[in-house]
Amino acid sequence: MARKEKNVELPSPHEVHQKLGRFSAYSMEMWGATLFLIMIHVTMFSFHFAGEYIFPWDFVGGYHAHAVAWYADGSFFSPPKWLPWGDAGFPAYWALQSGAFYLPLQVLDWVNIDYSLVNAVRFQSLHVLLGAFGVLVLLRAMGFSVGWALLGAAGYHFSVGFYSNQQHVDIVRAMAILP
Repeated sequence: MARKEKNVELPSPHEVHQKLGRFSAYSMEMWGATLFLIMIHVTMFSFHFAGEYIFPWDFVGGYHAHAVAWYADGSFFSPPKWLPWGDAGFPAYWALQSGAFYLPLQVLDWVNIDYSLVNAVRFQSLHVLLGAFGVLVLLRAMGFSVGWALLGAAGYHFSVGFYSNQQHVDIVRAMAILP
């Protein structure tokens, strides 16, 4: 008995090139836009990453000290019960704005990265880049051209939410996750 062969139509080389060309162009545009955002970010925060600049006011106070104590005496999943500052100390769960409940800090602890002030500044700065990249991806998904999406991402990178609240880690983190 003769076997019947199926007639399978393969796309022409021109069709394959067209499809790959579109994907490749989109991919290259996104890589270019991402590299441009990274360049803006490194230019803006180069002194922060070098450890020469630090965010002011509340950033160097309770926001940082509570998180350091939280991970020195416990972890995200096993928090300390008591923070020993201010007279006789206070229950750790009273420090609601400490940022210690932020899971990426636990990841830093797992990989043995000390949450020093310099590393805290670097971590905070990376959130600004994350927010800008989020806007880039969001605007591209909404159908904007890469140029408009990059303009929106750069605008978000320099937005007032990041810079007027640079000392408030919870606000900067919320701004980064928002897009």
